[in-house]
Amino acid sequence: MPPQARLLLVDDEQSVTFTLSKVLENAGYDVVTASNIAEAQTHIDTRSLSAAIVDLRLGEEDGIQVLRLLKASQPDCMAILLTGYASLESAVAAVREGAYDYLMKPCDIEELKLTVKGAVERSAIARSLREQFHEEKTAHSRVRAYAEELEWRLNQVSSEMDKQPPSGAAKPPVAKATNGRKSKKRA
Repeated sequence: MPPQARLLLVDDEQSVTFTLSKVLENAGYDVVTASNIAEAQTHIDTRSLSAAIVDLRLGEEDGIQVLRLLKASQPDCMAILLTGYASLESAVAAVREGAYDYLMKPCDIEELKLTVKGAVERSAIARSLREQFHEEKTAHSRVRAYAEELEWRLNQVSSEMDKQPPSGAAKPPVAKATNGRKSKKRA
């Protein structure tokens, strides 16, 4: 597990938030909590997150909205949806919004820890791939700029060479006259 793995736990039930945050902190994670979408948005905007555990129903609010906020701001953050009201429709909606996994409340603590570990690992891989892609894109841009500069230089040299007469070509009339005079004076 990466040492800076930070989790966002969003649940409107204070007892669930307290219990799960302690379990996850004891597992070595840095956990920040929110009880509604506005608090979750603040954490999403101000912290780098590896994974989020989000309750599907946040009072009158919908936890799917938190998944949308995460995907828009931190696409490498993996979201795990928790719900006490599981249905096929909510599971499909969660997957369509990019949820990493979908767990039922009350969930087995060991299952939750394994799911979080997998989400954090996938987040690290996604972040690494995104960084590698950016580095390769930057390197490609540098190579392209260098190739364009070399092409420009080659065109400059070719242009200069086109202005000079080829070696062994007939000399222009002025050069012939000048060479002819020098020869006659010496003789």
